[in-house]
Amino acid sequence: MESTELSLWNKIYLWWKYEMKYYPSRIKDGVSNLIKWFPIIWRDRDYDSHYLLEIMKFKINQMSKLQESLNLHSDSKRNVEIMNTILRLLDKVQEEHYRHEYYDYLETRYKFIHVDETEYHTVEEEIIRDDSEEYIKKYPLTFNQVTSHKIYKETLVIREKIQLKTESDEDDRRLIPMIMGEIRHEKAKKLMLKLINKNIEKWWT
Repeated sequence: MESTELSLWNKIYLWWKYEMKYYPSRIKDGVSNLIKWFPIIWRDRDYDSHYLLEIMKFKINQMSKLQESLNLHSDSKRNVEIMNTILRLLDKVQEEHYRHEYYDYLETRYKFIHVDETEYHTVEEEIIRDDSEEYIKKYPLTFNQVTSHKIYKETLVIREKIQLKTESDEDDRRLIPMIMGEIRHEKAKKLMLKLINKNIEKWWT
């Protein structure tokens, strides 16, 4: 079968009829995107995961708003719920909420102590309130995972090397809640990525 080469005029005509009509909307969307993304891009930096999460939060938030406003298919409402859950997890991970949560159960005061015959000072920490036990009781499943965590194992190795045998001293009261916070932070990251991986291809309108 012999192929027919379109003339230049026909190519221009077809382009005008089927492509050109979309250009105004594409330009409009492009300008809108530049304005919408400008604050995010302006603040972006390449040296910290905080900024990557900020971009992810902004994009998923925009997609969630679009799904909610259009509501074009039966899964739209569920998609919005999942995206909003991911946004909450992104925020928790970005702000390291779970890593710092146990500080809500601990109140300390710092004093600067002058070192005799020098111009220097040392910092002394005084614990005013320690409700670490309440934090530990609040998350029993996480507490049960502490002894298998790499930080705990590494701490035991260090203690053996310096022949520190105590198991329930003041350091442990700080170490265990800190490891629990790390475990919960890691869980939040894994859940966030799992939800994205499982649902991202459903986010269409």
